[in-house]
Amino acid sequence: MLRVIVERCRRDPVFAAQASERDIYQFGVYTGRSMLQYVLGFNQTGVAFGKMWGFDSFEGIPKVASRTAAGSGETLAAASVYQAGTFNAAEALGLYSYSALIQQLNEYIGYPSIGWIRGFFSTSLTNDLAQHRRMAPALVVDIDTDIFESAYQALDWLVRNGLIRPGTFVGYDEYQQNVHINGSKGVMHAERDAHDAIMKKHGIKFGPIHRNGQGAWFEVLSLGSTKAVR
Repeated sequence: MLRVIVERCRRDPVFAAQASERDIYQFGVYTGRSMLQYVLGFNQTGVAFGKMWGFDSFEGIPKVASRTAAGSGETLAAASVYQAGTFNAAEALGLYSYSALIQQLNEYIGYPSIGWIRGFFSTSLTNDLAQHRRMAPALVVDIDTDIFESAYQALDWLVRNGLIRPGTFVGYDEYQQNVHINGSKGVMHAERDAHDAIMKKHGIKFGPIHRNGQGAWFEVLSLGSTKAVR
């Protein structure tokens, strides 16, 4: 995805100018590695972008309804990786003070303009958040939520607030994920299901899928007639 954005900027000055005014949205921060990769990748190629936004509960994933893993006959909730509280950044980094955790993430990522949105998406993604924090349309949306509910809430909020536009690149870390539950192999596609549901709800037209292992990314080509909340 980075390569495609960089090539587009080099051959299309209008897109490059738009990119410099657009933001990067990371849903599911964990230890900040993905955000760091964007900073390094864009800095090395000289492509400018606006602000970075990190959305995370910083308490791990929320408790969710069970979802069946295709091929295993068992449920997502049975896999320890999806237990509530998994991917807790505070535990991973050994920092249980929120201010200390954010300081560590800021220093690690090393980008001068990062905004943090703390909380489970069901409560943190309010109708006035984007306007209150002066969020710009998205250049990149990175969905690394692992579960359907969080991915759907993030995407729906972005569309309703006019932050996903034509030219936005949307990536999924686990578009289709191989899982092992009690010795059985299965495939989870929670983020893919959220992508499909949002595409249908809002009439979004995406470009062709680009696979990257278990992940995938798309470029937004056009949107339907969704009315913004602001």
